[in-house]
Amino acid sequence: MPTYDIHYFTRGGTLALKFSTICIDDTRAKIIAHAMKLPECKKFEVWTDGSLVYQRPSQPVSELYQVSREPIRQRSNDGGETDAESGNRPSVSSLVGDD
Repeated sequence: MPTYDIHYFTRGGTLALKFSTICIDDTRAKIIAHAMKLPECKKFEVWTDGSLVYQRPSQPVSELYQVSREPIRQRSNDGGETDAESGNRPSVSSLVGDD
């Protein structure tokens, strides 16, 4: 049976934990990796014989936590939208756009 190396990474991308396990196949190694995941670890990889066989998330961690720079819209008490930062209501043309 093959040996699998499972690596867990923090949100910042640093290695938090690494261990090896023997499994019947890739699927069993993936199951163990999910079952052993620590809450503070946002990414993990499963390796065997120097080859990456599985990773979660499939895209880089840095892409998951990109913050949108657009103002947050929220509902006012009367059902209209306001800009969360200024409290001002946006104009209709800014919501619909000019054609």
